[in-house]
Amino acid sequence: MLFADGAMGRDASEYGSDRVPVALVFSTTTSTKDKALGYKHGYAMALHDLGKGTQVLWSDLTDNPTEHYLTTNDAATIKADMDGLTYNRKLTKRSNYSSIKSHYPAIELARTYNDKSSNVVSGASEWYLPSTGQWWTMLKNFASLSDTGYHSLASGSGDNGFYYESGADKVIKNFAAFLSSKGVSFDNLDNTGDKTYWTSSEFNSEHTWYLALWRTGEIYFHVIRFKRDSEKDLWRIRPVCAF
Repeated sequence: MLFADGAMGRDASEYGSDRVPVALVFSTTTSTKDKALGYKHGYAMALHDLGKGTQVLWSDLTDNPTEHYLTTNDAATIKADMDGLTYNRKLTKRSNYSSIKSHYPAIELARTYNDKSSNVVSGASEWYLPSTGQWWTMLKNFASLSDTGYHSLASGSGDNGFYYESGADKVIKNFAAFLSSKGVSFDNLDNTGDKTYWTSSEFNSEHTWYLALWRTGEIYFHVIRFKRDSEKDLWRIRPVCAF
């Protein structure tokens, strides 16, 4: 667990009641880019969905605010994309961000997790929308998602990615069991009515990668959805931070 004062511990009680657990540490290494920014210890995921499951549009524009495209059908490359902080900052550090942020609800909602003082972690980065590799690493390390057994989707614009035919229920159960043993309050991942989470990894000007946990058991890292389709693509947000 990651505490508000920047300390790490195995569970909520390890450092006493004066320290507040705020996130699940899902990696103890960081990307080359994040190391250069001074974040050398790892990544942590917030214990709650924003707005208790608020679903939001990624963007209402067709552009490339992160200044990077993850245009591939290679699962290893998708799993290795750990630079969510860089992608978010390409947008949020713009001088005119305050005037354009309404066009990027997913990244902006992740950023607002910093507005509550109890969520701020000493020495860590701001909270931000995770990349595909950060979601993958969390599921692999704390929800027992296997590195094998997946199927690649047909390569083509808007239909790239990979999926597992089953396992969503196991992922959800393992994630809940792990956090329950730590004595913290959390929102579990779930697939009631199908749950999908945005990433900050863009595929092209119209598509963005997302994680889907289907009620029928499948797990998808996929890009078929249009990030600006307000009728269909209202996904969830679970922010992360680097420390």
